[in-house]
Amino acid sequence: CSMIYARRIVITHSEKPEIWTWSSIYEPQNEVSIEVAILNEVYWLDIRGTFYTSKLTPETKYEVVFVVKLEETASGWEEPVNLSLKLVMRDKSEVLQEQTLCLEDYICDEWVDIRVGDFVAPPEDALVKLVFIMNQYDDTVRKTGLVVKGVAIRAVT
Repeated sequence: CSMIYARRIVITHSEKPEIWTWSSIYEPQNEVSIEVAILNEVYWLDIRGTFYTSKLTPETKYEVVFVVKLEETASGWEEPVNLSLKLVMRDKSEVLQEQTLCLEDYICDEWVDIRVGDFVAPPEDALVKLVFIMNQYDDTVRKTGLVVKGVAIRAVT
């Protein structure tokens, strides 16, 4: 499993403490402290990142998931978020997977996996860039209570 923690992905306005707060948590399975991003309040949500497949086992199926928590007090998640996974090939051709998902169903104050998509890792000599995105641009609904740990890329058995 490859984990891209919150500090290594792009979270729009994460540098503004009135919108996002950064907090350290201890992750016992890896015996490390990591930083998570806690959403205080935002209308316009945009979280994205990239990952190159060179570190993955060729011809293996992987899934990409956002690892998040929605606190019991979370609000504004009635409207679905957009999730997309784009595979950008060396020749610049692209494969895109898109879906929408209502996060309101995930309010439980526990870490959950929000699946973005899946893919089969290419041969080692065929470098592919993954672009993963979670966004929602409904500027009439104030969203709160999302905690972002990061994005996991793991083999599917």
